[in-house]
Amino acid sequence: MKTGGIAERFRDKSILITGATGFLGKLLVEKILRVQPEVRKLYLLVRAPDAIAAEERVLTEVVGNGLFDVLREQYGAGFHSFIKEKIYALPGDVTHENFGLESYDILQLSQKVDIIVNGAATTNFMERYDVALATNTTGVVHLCQFAKQCDNLKMVLHVSTVYFQAYMILRYKVPLEMMRAANVLLGGIYTKNYYELNRGYNILMTVAKLFDDTNLRKLWKATAMDQNDDASIFNFDPKCINWSSYLVNTHIPAAIKYANNQKTKARSA
Repeated sequence: MKTGGIAERFRDKSILITGATGFLGKLLVEKILRVQPEVRKLYLLVRAPDAIAAEERVLTEVVGNGLFDVLREQYGAGFHSFIKEKIYALPGDVTHENFGLESYDILQLSQKVDIIVNGAATTNFMERYDVALATNTTGVVHLCQFAKQCDNLKMVLHVSTVYFQAYMILRYKVPLEMMRAANVLLGGIYTKNYYELNRGYNILMTVAKLFDDTNLRKLWKATAMDQNDDASIFNFDPKCINWSSYLVNTHIPAAIKYANNQKTKARSA
């Protein structure tokens, strides 16, 4: 298969991917392996107590997904060998410095990685503030610290939800302003709590402002006008999606399934 542009840049590259067990992460892993099978290695950082558990989680939650059926059919009996050659599961967590890896392991990783894709995040809109901060903000800080250690780094790609800013305002800023008003009415009894929480909110929003989608939009336009394989391989124009079908057949059923799973967990807890 002829590959050009974006796909060609993945050839013989080692890529660290966080959040690979998530919705977008699975898509990314499968897409890279399908359009550029000559990628050197995909290092998937997943939460797990050890290497064996990390590998099991990747095989179950990522590779075991029906999304990989095209690759299974393409490689047949050699599918598992191909996956073993291309994917390496790393037990770690972005909320910890150096992802919780040993010094030797982090050094080895820093010498091998060419590209970093950070997709690790909590997308639970009702998440506890400290948990959201640790994963979505401190995790990015740890990733940037690691990136500075990488000898051959070509690119860092950070993935973030488009609903982040609106969500933060509704979930945290509005309650904070209500607390501030109550604090005034009650003679300042919540002053310390308010300033601590508001400080955390401001830090988080300051970090968020460092990221914008300007480069993504430029890439989108450039890809759309491209005459090589990129236009078909990486076609991500949202106008080509049947949104009505997506909402009815995918999004709503998934939301209902998630809600039912949460109820089941709550009952069994």
